[in-house]
Amino acid sequence: MAFGINPLTNHHPWVITFIYGVVMRIGRYISDNFGIFMIVAIFTVIEILCYASVCNSLKKWGASKKVYIGTLVFFSVVPAFGGYAQAVIKDNIFTALLALFFIIYIDICIQHGKNIEIKKMVILFLVGMMVCLSRNNGVYIVIPSMVCLILYVQKERSRYVILLICLMVCYQGLEGYVAPQLGVEKGSVKEVLSIPFQQTARYIKEYPEEVTLKEKKAINDILSYDGIKENYNPEISDFVKNTFREGSEDK
Repeated sequence: MAFGINPLTNHHPWVITFIYGVVMRIGRYISDNFGIFMIVAIFTVIEILCYASVCNSLKKWGASKKVYIGTLVFFSVVPAFGGYAQAVIKDNIFTALLALFFIIYIDICIQHGKNIEIKKMVILFLVGMMVCLSRNNGVYIVIPSMVCLILYVQKERSRYVILLICLMVCYQGLEGYVAPQLGVEKGSVKEVLSIPFQQTARYIKEYPEEVTLKEKKAINDILSYDGIKENYNPEISDFVKNTFREGSEDK
């Protein structure tokens, strides 16, 4: 998408796509492989810093040595983190930024009776924006969390209200104005429907004899009925939502 081979959509967050494209273009002065290496290396360093910040904050808060060392070991040896770090996908950076966001968030909650530095609030805003822009559903985590923070804090509540408004305005400005100006198409509606699609797929897989012909036709108009039966995975919705028939939104 970044190189114009496929249409630029927000299926994979467009900001990350642009960043990948810039780094890849620089790396291609040497080779394509080096471009991929640069992407993986840069994002891995960012992830390391995010997870190290989690461990450091636990230590700063007075957690026992077993807790923060155990957390470090968790991030180091659980295969998902190493696997994500090597993959050129959105999930790696989103997971790391989300962890960093909540470490800053929790730190503010711990100090809610004190005057919070403007610097820390700015950092929370910036990391929150990056969470929103690194995965399309990130905004549904950040905005409700900020509302809860406003209800929780006792001092300088107006600052957090302003912070929330800035988050919403900046995010909407980027997604609603900047993205269309750059030719970024909206992602498919199938992403929003992952949960009901997965529920439907499970029912088809486990109780096929209870599905009527009318229901089967209705499902097949939107998803591949036979494809669901073959590809359903209870842990990953991609196999089901990828059978979505584009253009069936009105059905």
